[in-house]
Amino acid sequence: MMMNKPLKRVSLALICISILATMFAVNPAFAQPQRGPRIDTLRYKVTRSPAAQLIEMTLGPPTGSDLWLGMIRPTDVEAMDDLGYSLSSRSLLHFCEFGFNMRNPPLDDVNFRHALAHLVPKEKIIGTLFKYINIPISTAVPPAQGLWYNPYTDPHPYSRAEAEAILAAAGYQKIGDVWKMPDTSDIPNLRVYIPLEIVAPTSYTIGRLFVDEAHAIGLTSLNLEPMDFATYTALAFDDWDFDIFWVCWSLGRFPTLLYSFFHSSNLFLGSYNPYGINYPALDAEIETFYYGLDHPAKVAAAKKAQELVMGGTTIDPLLYPAQAGREQAIPLIPVYSRNAYDVMTDDDMGTPDPSDDEGLRGGINMFGYGINNGWTYMNAYWNTPDGYRPGTTDNMIVPVHDEFPETLNPTSGSTVYAWDIMDRTMDGLMATNPYTHRDEPWLATSWSYGIEAGGMYIRFDLRTTDLHGQPIEWQDGVNIAPSDVQFSWDFLADHEISRYWDDMMYYLSSDISGNEITAHMSTTSQWLIYALAGTAYMLPPPVWTPMIGQPKNTIESWDPSAEAGPGGLPTKVYGVGPFILQHSTLEFANNGYGDLDANRNYWLETDDITDIIADMFHSAGDVDYIGEVSIVALQAINLAMWTAPGDSDWYENADICGPGGTPPDSYVGIDDLGTAGKFYGEPKEVPRM
Repeated sequence: MMMNKPLKRVSLALICISILATMFAVNPAFAQPQRGPRIDTLRYKVTRSPAAQLIEMTLGPPTGSDLWLGMIRPTDVEAMDDLGYSLSSRSLLHFCEFGFNMRNPPLDDVNFRHALAHLVPKEKIIGTLFKYINIPISTAVPPAQGLWYNPYTDPHPYSRAEAEAILAAAGYQKIGDVWKMPDTSDIPNLRVYIPLEIVAPTSYTIGRLFVDEAHAIGLTSLNLEPMDFATYTALAFDDWDFDIFWVCWSLGRFPTLLYSFFHSSNLFLGSYNPYGINYPALDAEIETFYYGLDHPAKVAAAKKAQELVMGGTTIDPLLYPAQAGREQAIPLIPVYSRNAYDVMTDDDMGTPDPSDDEGLRGGINMFGYGINNGWTYMNAYWNTPDGYRPGTTDNMIVPVHDEFPETLNPTSGSTVYAWDIMDRTMDGLMATNPYTHRDEPWLATSWSYGIEAGGMYIRFDLRTTDLHGQPIEWQDGVNIAPSDVQFSWDFLADHEISRYWDDMMYYLSSDISGNEITAHMSTTSQWLIYALAGTAYMLPPPVWTPMIGQPKNTIESWDPSAEAGPGGLPTKVYGVGPFILQHSTLEFANNGYGDLDANRNYWLETDDITDIIADMFHSAGDVDYIGEVSIVALQAINLAMWTAPGDSDWYENADICGPGGTPPDSYVGIDDLGTAGKFYGEPKEVPRM
């Protein structure tokens, strides 16, 4: 359904071109519509501190930056607003935590961890540093994950007195002004890894506040260890060499982190369970959530798992000493979840003019992500007289990028700083509607799954030709094939690649029939569909075939961006996506920026992308494709209520969805009206302020 309107419009355009071609000698460039994003170049300019980022955005083009994603200081939001720039906000799929190494004493004691949980002054942190940008949380599943979120987990509110009471009840001894172990020996030194102050001053301040609170009650063994973020995350996740760390996460639509972070099967180096948690009762709930196919039972299990992780609920809190059976609780302290405050520059250069619509346009404010998403980068454009970035002759966008990528290797990259870059080069089998979060066909036209002996099968019907009948190509010019998908899955499973092993450990094999590929898994889990869809074209065979049989460490430590790729590509980091990486990890560090150029052989024409976005927004309630879910849309649906094709009041455009937000079902009913009501007032693109 998503493709109906784009295909109709494209077909007419092709017919017109064909007619003209028979009448005149047409310039070949005219006969070939542009493919890929509207812009030519995406330049990620690394600017490592909020103060410097503010300067970048205040300068704007041509010397500064154009796009600031996820501002964390209210003063910066207000400064951008004063300049008249286009601001947007959205609740994020995001949370920040202090994580504990539960193997190291006294962090192996739930009572000690419980005491530390009461020393995190969340309200002070948010009130002082973030105000309206962040909200306090008491679970690792953020509110943006909707029905999966459990608001009733034990919040462990800030209280020095309660922290000391917990320590005393657990047998720790306070001698003079300093807490000792129960046997009166010194509490071992506990390193608190946090980012460098110059790079992330707010994160540094949060770490300092936490350590100051510990010192204030006599827990003087906690010591701040500021360090480069990529260095300490590698120590924590790859080597388990840490005591306490601070890290923030960008998450997906579903709380699969419950499995990745907290299930005991993921107790291996390089996994997302560095905490060391091994909790049989928690494993059982996670398994119901992760492997089960009964949706209500999955939701209930996810909420119960959150309670077990945090030690209890508001009505059944963790006591002191802790109740028997809860010894593995509190592997981490969730601190806050963030709202995205994003800004796109305008062409007013600090002199707001509401009548002037010039500037950077086309941002898609996606639920859970803000405008930092692939749809924005494919759709963004300069609304200037010449279509160029102001003060230049370049069709380029320059976003602020917080940090240098730690690696540009898709088998080992783990930070948003790396994946914001690599994601632009790749396309998966499925896409996400940025407005409704509905799964959409992408490089697979359809998919299905079912139970079979020993587990489940997952089947994808692959798209190998584009909307105009042309073969879809890798960025090196080679046609994609189902065997490429099989290669990627086999490689990840055969080499037990750490970042993907929590899903790929269940991959047994796959078989191909025409353009259909079927994966056979040793367990049942709907989440495996997304894992397979996302990795399908991640590893181009010409690049990764020479790595077959190499040790896992060799594979994961290799830098494919440092070598030229096939077909004249600048690097070996490439895929089937809309942008082509131009610079290596080292060049990012040396230049202070890295470029991605538009893939002009992309499988979608620029007009196709525009039409697909319009169709997806239609499914949110933009009945007549005006760019806003308006009162007119609600009235149109209301006039067509309870009708089907053939009825006198039937209006096809009013059929925006089926039950539960599924594709249109040739009936206008309460689902259509409810969906449009939910998104009432939403614009298709971030509007001019």
